[in-house]
Amino acid sequence: MKPPFLNILLILTFTANSPVTRSEIVKWVDENGKVHYGNSAPAEYSDAAEEVILDEINTVAPEADVRQQNRLHYNKLRQQDREAELAKRRAAEAAAETNNKAADSSENQKPTREMCRDMFGPNDVAERTACFKQAAENQ
Repeated sequence: MKPPFLNILLILTFTANSPVTRSEIVKWVDENGKVHYGNSAPAEYSDAAEEVILDEINTVAPEADVRQQNRLHYNKLRQQDREAELAKRRAAEAAAETNNKAADSSENQKPTREMCRDMFGPNDVAERTACFKQAAENQ
């Protein structure tokens, strides 16, 4: 009977040299300048063929990868929504501040006869008359 570590050693040796784990990809250019990739180059291009070394092999299950992409996309959309909401809030605050400044300046501003005509219609006789008196005092 073989020792157990010898069985493990044999399994590791065969799997390390299997084509699944050690696939070689080569790149070559044909006479028309077209780039080709494959497991081996044709004989006439074998001298010019070069091995392609992959930096990273995708070992994630496709459905897990799709879930991850969906999650990233969802998070990106949420971030865009938050930024849009923040921009709306800042715009509303800026508009309110501008309105407050305009209201403050209009309160301090003395009315003119033109302003009295614009603010009060012909039916608002009492208010229009009071405004005209105040405008006359300011001149």
